[in-house]
Amino acid sequence: MSIFSSFKILFSSIIMMLFLLYVPVSFSTSITELENKKDVVSKLPISLNTNWQLCFPDENSHETIDVLHDCQPILIGKSWEKQQSKISDGRAVYRTHFFIPLALKEKSLGIFLGQIRDADKTYLNHQLIGQMGRFAPDFEKANLYSRYYYLPSHLIYYGQDNELVVDVYNDSRDGGLLEKNIRIDEWQALVDQQVKQQLPISIIMVVLAVIGFSQLVFYTFIPRGKDLLFFGISAFCYTGYLFTYSIWPVFFNMNLNVIFRLNFIFFYLIVIFFTQFYFQFFRARLPLIIKALYIVAAINILLVPFQSFTSMYYWLDINLLLVLMAILVTVGMLWRAYKERLPYAGWISSGIAIHLLFSIYDILQNFEVVSGFNFAIASMLTPLSLLYLSFLISIILAHKHWQHYKGATFDELTGLLRRQSFINRLEEETARIKRDGNLIFVAMLDLDKFKIINDQLGHLAGDNVLVNVAKVLNRCTRSFDLVGRYGGDEFCIAMEVMSAEDGKKLLQRIQQSISEIKLAVGQQSYYAQATLGAVVIRPDTEVSLDGILHEADNQLIAAKHRERGIILIDDELVASLANAS
Repeated sequence: MSIFSSFKILFSSIIMMLFLLYVPVSFSTSITELENKKDVVSKLPISLNTNWQLCFPDENSHETIDVLHDCQPILIGKSWEKQQSKISDGRAVYRTHFFIPLALKEKSLGIFLGQIRDADKTYLNHQLIGQMGRFAPDFEKANLYSRYYYLPSHLIYYGQDNELVVDVYNDSRDGGLLEKNIRIDEWQALVDQQVKQQLPISIIMVVLAVIGFSQLVFYTFIPRGKDLLFFGISAFCYTGYLFTYSIWPVFFNMNLNVIFRLNFIFFYLIVIFFTQFYFQFFRARLPLIIKALYIVAAINILLVPFQSFTSMYYWLDINLLLVLMAILVTVGMLWRAYKERLPYAGWISSGIAIHLLFSIYDILQNFEVVSGFNFAIASMLTPLSLLYLSFLISIILAHKHWQHYKGATFDELTGLLRRQSFINRLEEETARIKRDGNLIFVAMLDLDKFKIINDQLGHLAGDNVLVNVAKVLNRCTRSFDLVGRYGGDEFCIAMEVMSAEDGKKLLQRIQQSISEIKLAVGQQSYYAQATLGAVVIRPDTEVSLDGILHEADNQLIAAKHRERGIILIDDELVASLANAS
């Protein structure tokens, strides 16, 4: 595969990713001064991206925000630690003022605050309107979820100044209002937005769970396919990982601290099994850095249920550094696979490259190295790239193992069933056909003087005859009939018929078609010829599968002893259309 082809694959993959990506983005006009709002605010949404202050509650006030001091201007979208040096026990208060015109009095309003790290209590005009998570000492971490709060109309001062206060408690890492698109809008519009954001994640979760389940089912039938096992587990882990980010834990009132710990556990499992899948798929040896990553991730899985959140973040940073190094090693492995032109290397490398690109972005965003990108879009990039990669890998694995199945089930030269596969299928069909009350015709076919063709014309000519006989058998039989290569120049046929006469006519047609296969060498022409022996199995016949095949083979032997190029069915000689012509 040329470098140009590789870029074509990568480009087409990116186009597919962009096609999958649909995340609604709302843009609203920024209003910078409160007094100007009274003149310009006439429609929704109302942006609250400016004029915020960061204040500190009274140290003795753990439940109220009546007394605030040291208020200073602050920008939202960045953690408060990066803008303020004084933080009182992980708790600070955001405050802003906004104006709601009288024209909006008949509308049901709500506010979107986005992601907050970690727990919050939100007040409108000194009245609590919503909270997520809990403050210390019974701390509950809720930093994975965006906030949508309803604004009760009886608390809004229409045509006047309103005060919004967001009391935030942060246990570890940098905290605060992390969303840059805080706004007031119609409540139904905000509900619709939340549904639009959660629906893709929920769909991706279901699809990944189905993919994971299917891969594990395939693995039970192909236990040597460890790549199926690792990919199936990875898909399930990604399903759980996305679940921790979805709204469902909040909806079902689950313990958010448990969900947060599960988020870490699923991440570490993904690191282990997805990386192992890459190396298993290409049969590559695990480098030392990958083994170290596995050990650290496994230790963290055991420790997560007992660690403090601060300790969890500390070990996460170590893991992320190892992951970044492992990504470089994985990319090197993929590049070698591509250069060596290993099967599927081009396609799977392009899909993995896209997924790794967005995974690296997530890691850099976690370290706050990159910022400024819309959170709704950024949160969907990795799941969508994973969905694309999962579809791609599922197709590749299906094709890869189909090739193995095909090689074990079908004869490579003729494309017909191998002997054992024919026997297995016949065993399945025999019980069904007898239940339906129909007849089963089982025939053995042998090419006459085939050794002479091989000796005089060569094995390539002999192979050509076998291929053409297989074409005749496929053309003359129906899609549900069984046709196999029994070995050498012998073929076997099993078919369901309504009467013995139907079976006779079908065998006559097969023999006649085979007799029309012509090989021309120089001035000489050779025609193929077949002898057939068959048995009829009636619904009331009690006979084993081995007995059926043995009797059909005996009929073939008896036919060849009588005369080559004839059809013998249950010791009855059937007129040959080929001889008649």
